[in-house]
Formats: sequence, structure tokens, C-alpha cells
Amino acid sequence: MSDTDTDTDTDTDTDAPPTQGKMLGGVKVLDL
Repeated sequence: MSDTDTDTDTDTDTDAPPTQGKMLGGVKVLDL
């Protein structure tokens, strides 16, 4: 449960802030 979603944006992307993107159903969606 790291705050940096840069490395662990595969598991803790739902809890992490939408910096790079959010995972919806296992699919990483970038905030464009």
C-alpha cells in the first residue's frame, strides 16, 4: 500500500490519487 502509484500502479491504483491513471477492471486508463 504505497502512496507512490508510479511503481505499484498495478495493485494500489484504486487507492492512489489519479496521477498517471486509474485502473478500471484491471485495465489501466490514463487521464488524458
